[in-house]
Amino acid sequence: MRYSFVTIGDLANVNERETVDLLAIIQDVGEVTSIHSQKTNRPLIKREVTLVDPTAFSTRLTLWGTTAETFQVPAQNSVIALKNVTVSNFNGMHLVVLVY
Repeated sequence: MRYSFVTIGDLANVNERETVDLLAIIQDVGEVTSIHSQKTNRPLIKREVTLVDPTAFSTRLTLWGTTAETFQVPAQNSVIALKNVTVSNFNGMHLVVLVY
């Protein structure tokens, strides 16, 4: 598998809904939570992960659905490589994994 990594600092130069590859350190992993979608009026499962990298920037990674539920929580400060994650600008620039 080939990656073309961008830094978290470079996310400001990426258009919304583009996909990127990212190499980062896991700073914090939130609990699995359920929210209610206003669009579909259905419950959605999500988990927030805070990522940092050597550029001293941080970003949120939002995992949805079964990905949020089955995510193996690694030790804090573990390195993670992400392939083709979607850039979102909803409530600030962050990354989204849309797998249900």
